[in-house]
Amino acid sequence: MANIITDFDSGEGDVIGLANTNLDFDTLEFIADGSNTVVRGLGIDLAILVDLEPTQVSESDFVFV
Repeated sequence: MANIITDFDSGEGDVIGLANTNLDFDTLEFIADGSNTVVRGLGIDLAILVDLEPTQVSESDFVFV
């Protein structure tokens, strides 16, 4: 089940961390679902960003460790 993130704001320094994975930004998909964005990796819905359009998501919003 995807994590639902209701208050993501990169302007406030928020980032999404993905650990212990071979994923990187280029392997993620960003899918519009109404006014939300579904973040998908390896065919799995990882997160739902509430009230955020896919065009508002950038590589600087993610940290991969």
